[in-house]
Amino acid sequence: DYLTENIRILEQITAPSEAWVAERLQNVDDILEIQAVTPDNDPNGLLNKEDGGYTACIYFTSTGINVDGDSPVSKGTDGGGAIEVYGTLEDAEARCEYLHGFDNTILYTGSYAIVGTMVIRISYIYTTEEQYEMTNRITKELTKLKKTDAESISSVQVVENSMFRPIDGFVQNSYNIIDIIIIQIILSKR
Repeated sequence: DYLTENIRILEQITAPSEAWVAERLQNVDDILEIQAVTPDNDPNGLLNKEDGGYTACIYFTSTGINVDGDSPVSKGTDGGGAIEVYGTLEDAEARCEYLHGFDNTILYTGSYAIVGTMVIRISYIYTTEEQYEMTNRITKELTKLKKTDAESISSVQVVENSMFRPIDGFVQNSYNIIDIIIIQIILSKR
């Protein structure tokens, strides 16, 4: 049923593993290369940092963008974007608040949006519309609910009422934030 599906989606986008995020990114149109940060190459120095750091960060390059660097991590968010995975929604919100401080400055690196406990970051090199479109494609892939064998043999079901929390002006009519809030309240009372 609808509530069960939304709870499953919320569970899969709450502190997912690096491997799960990388697997989902491989299915997004226009993403070319994917690379996770390590303690040795993390440009933000936030990997596994106890006070608000991410548990994983996966950079990606995408079509239409050509910047200096020999890997997705070395190209940074400018090369396409990144998915930062946080242990809690509060940590993801704090990161967005930090990024918001660079909006409308020369240090702006692009758009950002929260999906579950992940922050989707998209390169500023894309136009506003292209940033929105890439965010939307990634969000749809992250919120796809794959049915188990017990449920049916059919491959994938997309739940259009996904857990997309718009940040910095991205709004999509098919996403219903009220449903997300209700699900988060239900889960917090468990």
